[in-house]
Amino acid sequence: SAKDDSQRQLEEQLDHDGGDRRLDGSDLVKTIEGYRDMTSKVLEREEKRAKWMEVKDSLPRMPGVVKAQGTSGLDKILDDDDRFGVWPG
Repeated sequence: SAKDDSQRQLEEQLDHDGGDRRLDGSDLVKTIEGYRDMTSKVLEREEKRAKWMEVKDSLPRMPGVVKAQGTSGLDKILDDDDRFGVWPG
């Protein structure tokens, strides 16, 4: 889902081995740019989670949609990327 994808992207950027090297702190300007970009990713993740929870809470409970593995079919219904595609910008 879109909220899980944004969390995964954030974790990839913060990964010690393969993440954003600007966060190492070796160059002050690049480090600040890296912090700015990471802040944007965190805000994006939080917006997607909040939107997902808002929509989820407004829908009626649908017990038949919950799968045996514990994942919800609501993830697919509410996923913006699946419904509208990924914005190219």
